[in-house]
Amino acid sequence: MARKRKQQSESKPGWRDTLRRARRWTLALVALAVLGYAALDLADYVLRSDLFMIRDVEVEGNCLVSEDEILERLDIPAVVRLWQVDPEALKARLADLPPIKSVEVRRLLPQTLSITIEERAPLAICEDARSGRRFAVDDEGYLIADAEEVAPPPGDSESRDARPAPFPVLAGLSRSGWKAGERIEEERAPEVLRALGLALAREEEWTRDLLEIRASRDARGWVLKRRSMNAEIILGDRHFVERIGRIEPVLRFLSKEQIEVAYVDLRFDEQGILIRPRHLDPVAWVEKVARRSPSREKQGPV
Repeated sequence: MARKRKQQSESKPGWRDTLRRARRWTLALVALAVLGYAALDLADYVLRSDLFMIRDVEVEGNCLVSEDEILERLDIPAVVRLWQVDPEALKARLADLPPIKSVEVRRLLPQTLSITIEERAPLAICEDARSGRRFAVDDEGYLIADAEEVAPPPGDSESRDARPAPFPVLAGLSRSGWKAGERIEEERAPEVLRALGLALAREEEWTRDLLEIRASRDARGWVLKRRSMNAEIILGDRHFVERIGRIEPVLRFLSKEQIEVAYVDLRFDEQGILIRPRHLDPVAWVEKVARRSPSREKQGPV
């Protein structure tokens, strides 16, 4: 019987082991409590410290919208810390300004708030038929500002002929009563403007004196006119990127051969480009094109 009690006492943990474990747990809990209190105290210091008070608000990328107007819209309190501003809320305050395409807000430690603006780039001018008000239009069809507020793109001041003309006019739209911030969506205007924007990005020479971008409302579809060329460039109503991409080599060919044309018709994709010369009979024109063509496209008289 005594041997059995001894075995049971050996199999059960003693009170000293239990006390030792309890002491370790108590010390661990006390340490966690101290660390937690210290972390809270540090966080409270950081949140309340003047070290992170906003001293500078940097605004960059703006041109059409003044810095004063941006700061007024943001309405940042005079006394506020970096952690107390909500970047998404600040973006929302600028979102309804027509010239602004996107906004990036960054906190720069310890005391700077950075506002980076991406504005819409003017591509053309649209005149409202009802009010006579003229708007600058970007390559997505948004009316971004009054035309008078937008300066023409910079050019080469050394050569008078190289100076770019003012923005081309977007004409022939069926709707009127436009307001800044709205988007032109009828007659597939955004697609035409986007394709022209690509040509401008490639710095194609013919875009320098583009005069008019017109929705003709007939079978010709969209028509382009240049100041230096008394002829229409007919785009039709589809495939604008591909068709506008063919203009540069065709016009280079016509300029080199000193050929005046009545129009350049790009609507017939598979058949080729149709060109109507002014002072050449059809036979002479076909012979000239056969000798030297600007591309693999087919050109022919109409």
